[in-house]
Order: sequence, then structure tokens, then C-alpha cells
Amino acid sequence: MCLLGGWTVIQRRIDGSVPFNGTWADYRRGFGDKTGEYWLGNDNLHLLTNQKNYSLRMDRMSRGSGTYLSVTCSHGYFKVSDEKNAYRLDVGRPQVQGNPCDIMIYAHSGYAFSTVDRDNDLVKTISCAKCYGGGWWY
Repeated sequence: MCLLGGWTVIQRRIDGSVPFNGTWADYRRGFGDKTGEYWLGNDNLHLLTNQKNYSLRMDRMSRGSGTYLSVTCSHGYFKVSDEKNAYRLDVGRPQVQGNPCDIMIYAHSGYAFSTVDRDNDLVKTISCAKCYGGGWWY
């Protein structure tokens, strides 16, 4: 999210030192430490993204086969609804198409947030938050 020319980091995962398999209440208020791993908090995301228009940039680095793969994608619009509406995600189309993360978040626009104790995902046979070990818009 662009804020006065900089970026507000809403999630950082580095080394697994902070468990992300938290409850609805954990994700509501946020957790971790801004100098390490953390989640900004869904209430904060809602308050921030409903003040004005924000864009979303995702930087993802993953390690596979001994090498690091870095992928960046940008979306021109990003908003999170309130708790009453299950922190529903609203995100615009990717600004540049053709890289692997295009679908990562845009395909989830309109989805409600899910956690290990509140299953709002579209998969009825399992809890995606439990399966993947963390809250997200599944």
C-alpha cells in the first residue's frame, strides 16, 4: 500500500519464528513485531484502506531447489471490509500481467477472511486456514 511515497507492510514472514496459525481475534488485532515477522491486523487493514484509495504490491520470495525465486505483483486498488463483513477482500486487476503472482490475490477478490477457528473459505470439505497453517482470503 502506497503511503506518502513509501509502503506500509501488512505481512512479513521470514523464518517461521512467529506462528501464523492464529485465531480470528489474533488476526483482528494483529500480532508479531514490526522488526520481525508480523500481521498488521484486520481491523487496522480495514481502517487504513477505507480512508482513501490504496494500491497493493506483493513481494514474494520463496526457496526451491536451492535457489531463491523473487516475484513482485502490483494491483491498483486494495480494500478490506469490516469485521461484520468478515474482512472481505476487494482488490483490482494486476497492473502488469504475465507473472506467476497475477492470480495469487486477484482471484481471491470478494473472498471473506478465514482463520483456524472461523472457516469462511469456499472449500466445504476442509478448512484452508488449518490446512495451510494461517489466516487468509481462501
